[in-house]
Amino acid sequence: MAGWFKKSAQSEDLEQTIHQFQCVLDNSDNLIMLCDTSSDNVIFYMNKTARDVLNQHHASLNQRFRAGVDVNQAMNHTIHQFHRDPSHNRKILADLAARKMPFHSAQIPVGDVIFETKVFPIWSRQDSNKLLCFMASFKDVSAEQRARQLQEENDKRRQFLEARINELSENMQAMSATIQNVAVQTSSASESAELMLAESRKGSTIVGETSSGMKSVGTMVRHTADSLVSLGTRSETIGQIISVIKDIADQTNLLALNAAIEAARAGEMGRGFAVVADEVRKLAERTAKATQEIGEMIRMIQSEVQQNVKAIEDGRLKVDATESDFLRAEEALEAIVREINNMRDFVVQIANAAEEQAATSQDIADKLAEIVQGH
Repeated sequence: MAGWFKKSAQSEDLEQTIHQFQCVLDNSDNLIMLCDTSSDNVIFYMNKTARDVLNQHHASLNQRFRAGVDVNQAMNHTIHQFHRDPSHNRKILADLAARKMPFHSAQIPVGDVIFETKVFPIWSRQDSNKLLCFMASFKDVSAEQRARQLQEENDKRRQFLEARINELSENMQAMSATIQNVAVQTSSASESAELMLAESRKGSTIVGETSSGMKSVGTMVRHTADSLVSLGTRSETIGQIISVIKDIADQTNLLALNAAIEAARAGEMGRGFAVVADEVRKLAERTAKATQEIGEMIRMIQSEVQQNVKAIEDGRLKVDATESDFLRAEEALEAIVREINNMRDFVVQIANAAEEQAATSQDIADKLAEIVQGH
């Protein structure tokens, strides 16, 4: 055989069975060992793969097993020398022989290599109750184990990433909803700004019209003040004329008195002249009285005119101040209109940006969902 086979007191049935599996055992990539059914369970066969692997890893294997054990001397020696607890190993073989289990499997790490071992009972084909030997198969599962570990690690990473992506997607969707709400609110604010702008423009127009009206009122007040001042000046002129008339009346009264005296001296001849002089005197008295009354009336008018002029002058000053206030208010309203217009433009920009951001956030959330679904 290509493998090592120690021919001993094995039955002819066992030898025939071994020869039947010779081709398979010698060309197997797994390590194959056969041990007898004695209490020592002596190894009597190893295939080429087993010999090569034992030679390759004999140092690591010797360190793993009990002191004094050399794996290169495994043939014709008990299999239990390679186990720290031979009684445990014998129990496993006894359970296999008692058909308590079809096989036994375990993983044995040797340095960086991991072997998966399976131990089977070999039964006779002629007598199914006759145990011929035990077969131990060792398979290098290091790559599979590493691949499994990598797969598990990748699964954990994938699950972690999926959880983070789901969380991120939910956050992005929440942010998208918030941004959409901001867009709605800013759109509403934009509409409010439009209304404020329209109302401010109306207010600015009204203030402008009021300012123009106040200018007209100021002009009328100034014209009225000028007219009253002119009236006061003319009343003063009339007063001067009345004063002249009074002086004339006084002189006339004095002349009438002198004429009456001269008429009395003339006697009968001056009687007619005396009558005329008396009439002239009476007329002069009435004229003096009338001029006095007119003078008093003119003084009253002058006093009232002066009071009105002062009141109108005060009113004019207040109108001027009010007009100035209206001008400042008009300028302030114009500034407010400009600011509201700027605010409206800014709010519109925010609304547009919020809508774009909401669309972008939703697109990101959708792509994250696609990543999770298509992992």
